[in-house]
Amino acid sequence: MFLTNRSDKSTMNRIHTISLALALLLPSATAATAESGAPKNVLLNGTTAATAARSETGWCAVASGPSTFEVEGRKAVNVSLDDVSYQNENAFYAVSGMARLKFKTATTGTLHFDFARDLPKGVRQPTFSNYKERYSWRAGRLKSTFRLNFPDCSVPVKAIYRD
Repeated sequence: MFLTNRSDKSTMNRIHTISLALALLLPSATAATAESGAPKNVLLNGTTAATAARSETGWCAVASGPSTFEVEGRKAVNVSLDDVSYQNENAFYAVSGMARLKFKTATTGTLHFDFARDLPKGVRQPTFSNYKERYSWRAGRLKSTFRLNFPDCSVPVKAIYRD
């Protein structure tokens, strides 16, 4: 396209500026709903690593053991955790089984344990942060990590799954 006058050049400069601005903003606008690289509605089997953490008023741990992982949609992932423990100054809690990670952003949200209705909300629905996942189609392997944040303690969760 040949430009013949200054108004055409001015219009083209504005279009380029707007296009550049949109290109720079697009990745950050979609980060809160980033999709998983793992296949959807496929149950992956794997293992969690043993991790533990301590605070001034409590401790928490994730035992090594079998785990499953399923991408349910853009804002939910289902995982099973074999043994998660949390203790504060007043009580000891143990939870396990299927849990749903409900995302508020691409890396944070709330984890909801099934069958934990009798436990305090901070135990049955702790928040999570620093969620990361890396799926390798070639190796058929998914690595998933996040921090599970109980009221008095935060413990890393690390798992590897295979399809």
